[in-house]
Amino acid sequence: MKLKKILVATLTTSMLFSGIAFTGVGVTEVQAVNEESQAARQIAGNNIANGSGIVAYSGQTAPYGSEYLMDTGGNNESNDNARWLSGVASKNGTTPTGNTSYIVYDLGENGPRSYEGIKLRFHNKAFATNYKIYTSDINNYDNNQTRITPESDGWRVIDTFARTNYDANTTFPLDELGKQTGLDRYILFCFTDMNLKGGANVSNQISIREIEIYHQAITSITLPESKDMTVGGKDTLEVTIAPDNATYQDVIWSAENISDDTGSTTTGDVVTVDNGQVTANCPGKARVTVTSKDDATKTASCVITVQENKGDLNLAIEEAGKLQQADYTESSWKTFTDALTGAEGVRNDIYATTDEIENAISTLMEAQNALERAYKVTVDGQEVAKGAYNTVATLTAPEALEGQKFAGWVLDGKVVSTETVYSIAISGDLDFTTKFVNIEEEVTQEPAALLNEVIMTTVTSTKSKVTFVNQIVIPKGYKVAEAGFAYTKDASLNELHGENGILNDSRIKKVATTRLNKNGQFSVTYTKVTKGSNIHSEVYARLITPAGESVWVYSPLTTTVIK
Repeated sequence: MKLKKILVATLTTSMLFSGIAFTGVGVTEVQAVNEESQAARQIAGNNIANGSGIVAYSGQTAPYGSEYLMDTGGNNESNDNARWLSGVASKNGTTPTGNTSYIVYDLGENGPRSYEGIKLRFHNKAFATNYKIYTSDINNYDNNQTRITPESDGWRVIDTFARTNYDANTTFPLDELGKQTGLDRYILFCFTDMNLKGGANVSNQISIREIEIYHQAITSITLPESKDMTVGGKDTLEVTIAPDNATYQDVIWSAENISDDTGSTTTGDVVTVDNGQVTANCPGKARVTVTSKDDATKTASCVITVQENKGDLNLAIEEAGKLQQADYTESSWKTFTDALTGAEGVRNDIYATTDEIENAISTLMEAQNALERAYKVTVDGQEVAKGAYNTVATLTAPEALEGQKFAGWVLDGKVVSTETVYSIAISGDLDFTTKFVNIEEEVTQEPAALLNEVIMTTVTSTKSKVTFVNQIVIPKGYKVAEAGFAYTKDASLNELHGENGILNDSRIKKVATTRLNKNGQFSVTYTKVTKGSNIHSEVYARLITPAGESVWVYSPLTTTVIK
């Protein structure tokens, strides 16, 4: 919209000495635009000027009154006299002492506080040659005040203009003022001098035909809705302003504590914010708000939750969540789930202290390491027993079909027992098959060495406890002369044994055992093995046959990746 005014004032030397004179202020020399010879500059944004924004002015109501302020029916390209006059006449250089020409415009309580530019079009050939634009948050002027002294009255200068020359043939001279930001609520146009050209038929008063104020408004401001931070951390919030060509994009940052889900509020500053950089000071919740300096109604907020560093706790809970109840004994799982519930409570408590976090991690890890694995024993694909490590499972052979007889329990391709009732210490998930032969066939059993299971338990973030569960198959009448477990970390070795036992090689470590249970089982445990390392191992034994001969048996070379 166009704000139309014809403002008239006659200003004399005596008035310049009354407090309006240009002293100590920089002056910009402006060349007026001659619209009849060149097009006026296009200023970005929309014209926001309107008659209701005028809150004070010098002048009178007749003969051209306030109904012409908007000049809705006027024509700015012709002399239609649709205008407003100040009524301060200047004839032959005489002016009533103390009168001043001015307009006060209200930008509004919430803004804007900037403009892209201003166009002032003067009527006829009576134009202002010197004027200032001021701004203030308080308007202390009424209509038709005399001897106004803006700078003494708390107004600050934002622009100053002085004309050096003008095309005398231009009927409707146009001035264009540049962009200004950081304004206060009110702007004051104060005119201190004029020029009169064109002879007796030209007005002897300053005549402003229209004022246009251009501005590109901010339509929205956005921030991330929420953000999690740890105490002592810093992060920068990115603010997005639309449109990206808004006239004034400066913002004000603020932060305040807010209550959490339980209604509690931290007493100290949870966060502080400096130009978008947020510093987390202590546990709690806070709201960081950004407000446009141009339009106080355009704001955005981000809720910040600050906690002590819970990275290790989160990792421990994540790893614990991967475990399955079916894999562990009922009693040990109960202890573990109690510890897990407690750790989750600490994680969800934004006020949890470092000591509480470390204690929750320690308790959870202890309960996790104390879990007793419930291993399954299956026979021919059917689960027949379940229990913790080293508990005893008793297997009973199914009834043989007509014409057949039971020939043994097969584990990893080896007959480990030919007894129809077989008790074995559970050393992991054991998958047996039953062997039957024709009733006239002889039941035989070959000696063998087996790696039944590898059991790994986390000790630290980089170390694990590793137990290798082994078994020597001892046929009836055989005796064990020696047995043990051999391993290496050298992947270049294809086997660890020769014709007569484990190789005598410094790269190979050998652990002999003399303690086998009645089923030939024994275990070897290493308490701190580096995670990610590879262990290449064989189980070995030398047995004495009923005929007194020595027989060596070895398990296949097995590679175990430590987890």
